[in-house]
Amino acid sequence: MRSFLDSCIIINFLEFEFNETPLKKKCLDYLSKEKDFLSCFWVLEETKTFIRKREVQFNELLRKKEDPSYNFGTHKESELLSKNDLLFTKLLYDDLKEIEISALKDKFEQQIKTLKIKRDLFLKNQLNEISIKISEINKTILSIIYDFIEDYSDCKVLTSAIQMQQDKEIFTFVTADKHFLEGTYDSINEDMRLKEYKKPILKNLLFEN
Repeated sequence: MRSFLDSCIIINFLEFEFNETPLKKKCLDYLSKEKDFLSCFWVLEETKTFIRKREVQFNELLRKKEDPSYNFGTHKESELLSKNDLLFTKLLYDDLKEIEISALKDKFEQQIKTLKIKRDLFLKNQLNEISIKISEINKTILSIIYDFIEDYSDCKVLTSAIQMQQDKEIFTFVTADKHFLEGTYDSINEDMRLKEYKKPILKNLLFEN
């Protein structure tokens, strides 16, 4: 069965060699085992934004390294970061503060370069189809899904997946996101406002052994 990939699957795959968590390993294994992948332009945008955020986080850490009095989140480019992103940056700084700044710069530059290359290669070689431009996301479906899922970005991903599903055999919507609970997805499936739309099958690696 074909697989529509949520952005978190791709991001976990990209990060695996830098942070080998069990969830990232699940995503890597899934992408290694399956072959026929679909996704949408919003997912592409999210993976691009993820790399840019990581770059900003590294820049923040280096500013703190150069000037211990620097307060995280006060540089203009850090406006891109959420509270959780800044928390991650602070924790990373604590872990790496004993490393020389020149070594850190080299480490961060190499990681960003690797992430960009891996993303480009994945999009070119492993995604078989990319559809639903951001401007084409159905606002009616999006609004209904937002009644069930509080993360607006996740709603855009699922809306795009449902739109792609309409002229295809049923595929799997693959995610590793806490917002896509089985019960919540069942409620979306059963909502009468969406009864005319075919829905993909949910597969959430976050809740699989």
